[in-house]
Amino acid sequence: MDIICSKCNKRITIPEDRVPDNKVFTLICPHCRNNISITDRIKDMGVSHDQDSMRETVSETSRLTPSIPQPIPVLQVSIPKEGIDFFDEGDKTALICDDKNTDLLKITMDKLEYKISIAKGVDDALTKLKFTRYDLIILNENFAGCSPTKNPILDYIQPMPMARRREIFVALLGQDLRTMDNMTAFLKSVDVVINIKEIQNVRDILNSSIGANERFYKVFKDALKLKK
Repeated sequence: MDIICSKCNKRITIPEDRVPDNKVFTLICPHCRNNISITDRIKDMGVSHDQDSMRETVSETSRLTPSIPQPIPVLQVSIPKEGIDFFDEGDKTALICDDKNTDLLKITMDKLEYKISIAKGVDDALTKLKFTRYDLIILNENFAGCSPTKNPILDYIQPMPMARRREIFVALLGQDLRTMDNMTAFLKSVDVVINIKEIQNVRDILNSSIGANERFYKVFKDALKLKK
């Protein structure tokens, strides 16, 4: 399946066996980080008569109108077998990067009505972040043997452009963090920090902090929508 990014005009090739059947999904362009909504490709479904007529009209117009070939740069994307999560457009999505509290966090995310993806390790998490946009990321600073001072996932999130970063709510879990300490959250470039000892209260903490975040950045996000 070939997709052309509307922002950078790169062509992205996805293996056919990685494209979900009859599903609308969103992909992040690995070149310019643009969100690409895939809505015009539904597999194993017939083409309507109206679509056939439209194609014939386009074909006829093409024969009558001289066309100037425009070279399209090609970006071949190699996607691992389990490297992408496909969600329905409009789903609230969450990526969990915590190999010690997975069950509790899954239950919490289900109650908050998020569609969940579980990172199996650092490489898997980075691959998922590269190709999929998540509304919420829960990251344990010791995930997969990482340390608070050297966490590749946090290193990936921190330098994100502001416009893209503000679309994601990041919760950082740690042993020495003071829950909802705004200064520490600012220094870590995350939205909320949670002490691991308060993991049982994670649902209430997320509800409160996500609501406060949405109110705080409402004007900023509304301005971004006007620019699109």
